[in-house]
Amino acid sequence: MSAAEALSRIFVRLPKLLVIIAKRCSSMVLHLLRYLLSLWNALVQKWKPLKRPLEGKANINSLSGLPGVAGEKVEEVSASVENTTTLCSEDESSDLGRKPDARTSPAMLPAEARVSDLSIMQSAVPSSVNLLPLHNHPPPQAHESHLQLCEPPLKKGLFASDGLTYMLMFLDHPGFVQRSLKDTQHHRHTDIDKWNAFCETFQKDVENINLLATVLLSGNVSFLSIIASDGLSYWPQKLSYVSLLAALGSILMGLAVRTPRFFTAHSPFYFKVMVLVLGFPFELFLYSIVFFIAALIVHFGINAAMLEIYAAVVIMSLVIVCLFLYWLVTEPLEGRKAPCGSVAPGGQA
Repeated sequence: MSAAEALSRIFVRLPKLLVIIAKRCSSMVLHLLRYLLSLWNALVQKWKPLKRPLEGKANINSLSGLPGVAGEKVEEVSASVENTTTLCSEDESSDLGRKPDARTSPAMLPAEARVSDLSIMQSAVPSSVNLLPLHNHPPPQAHESHLQLCEPPLKKGLFASDGLTYMLMFLDHPGFVQRSLKDTQHHRHTDIDKWNAFCETFQKDVENINLLATVLLSGNVSFLSIIASDGLSYWPQKLSYVSLLAALGSILMGLAVRTPRFFTAHSPFYFKVMVLVLGFPFELFLYSIVFFIAALIVHFGINAAMLEIYAAVVIMSLVIVCLFLYWLVTEPLEGRKAPCGSVAPGGQA
């Protein structure tokens, strides 16, 4: 047996092995999620009866830390309330035939205790302290300072706006990287706060891309196991292999740039190179999707599946129209100038 025949046998059996591994891993993850959800429901049901008594004591305990005589009187009030509750419970559990005293009647004691306790608390706590719950609502001026007006291409004019190519061909991801990276640069210097915020957002984005590329990778493996044939003469098989390689490249590139290294645009060439490198994982992932869709459409065409072909054409047309309308009525947030007294949105890029 030659080395080429041995490698061909290994590559023919590799997709089936990957499908079996994916099924085993998915079943294990599903059982783990069910166990975690059941444990969470049990903890929530156990915590609900204990939550209400703690909320009642929280208000009095928060006032006990007041300085001077006010704090001591509040502690006395809380002790008297606890004694009153104890007396009421003892009176309710006593014999029904017993005649209660008029001064210590169970019906009158709680109300009188409440009135006296409230009067003591009002006299003990200084007038500057508010006993009512505070609602930290910002003043109206704070809300007005964060109000901005969107200027979409539909308002400015189609020819006065750019970014349509990025939206239709790359889902505006290179444009997002370019605007966010540009917002971190200021006169050939880098704003470290904006750079740290950009790194956090970019890291989450790369993690999502790697997860989706892994799912697409398993989809290609399953598709290849369905249309397995001798050699690579079948066009859907060729396109699926290209999609698989693009997904692997997206995963590897995402692992390389998941935490961007510190960067300063000393020239426009530096900036273009950085935008290209940071946007490459998503572009490879998008190419993997395109080749996988092309493999499906060619496979449908070879097998004369006209219904699936029409459905694919309609869905892709709707996606393109929705992307165009989305670009038409929206504006990118990155790089907008913040009003006076507010935080620049680029700091949260």
